[in-house]
Amino acid sequence: MVDFALIQAVEGVNPLHLVVGTPGALRGRVVLERGALPPQWVQLALVPIGLTPIGVSDRVVAVTSDGWFEADGLIGEHRMELRAPRPGWTITTIRRNGQRLNSVVLARGELLDDLEVVIAPR
Repeated sequence: MVDFALIQAVEGVNPLHLVVGTPGALRGRVVLERGALPPQWVQLALVPIGLTPIGVSDRVVAVTSDGWFEADGLIGEHRMELRAPRPGWTITTIRRNGQRLNSVVLARGELLDDLEVVIAPR
């Protein structure tokens, strides 16, 4: 999920140059199981999994009052979690174009849009 390139000189000392792939972005909507708008307090967390760049931590994403969210500057594979101040809520399904996703994988510079994150009380 991260591209590396080593640039070397024939003579002299050159530093190691790491070229990181272009970050991608997510766009989508959070809805309740029956399609209603989510409660105002809903937030999503994008948790990096697998190989991740050093220093990368969970990214909390705000959800607008009409359920839309957007996150950019992402590289690699992420697990999506619901961050809610009220216990007992969870993500039941994440879909894109009608297909269920277990995690979100962003390739170089990719924009994953039309995500639907369905939440419900446990």
